[in-house]
Amino acid sequence: MLRRDQGNMQQREHELLALAAAEAHLSEGRERIRRQIALVRELRVGGNDTALALRLLHLLRESVAVERHHRNMILLRLSELEGRVR
Repeated sequence: MLRRDQGNMQQREHELLALAAAEAHLSEGRERIRRQIALVRELRVGGNDTALALRLLHLLRESVAVERHHRNMILLRLSELEGRVR
């Protein structure tokens, strides 16, 4: 029993590190989106083509959505581990 609890604690620590990394990636991704939106606006004001900038914006948003899903999976795993520890 003690060995299983230690394994769960190690898994929990691993998941907490993964959660911190996912949160950092989400924050960085949201910042990239903000910068890309500003660039699209700047291109429009200048009368420039925005097609590629908009495509990149779309990809950045998809990337953040994937990372959000990843974070949610980590949270689910932590929740499962919490249930085992108690």
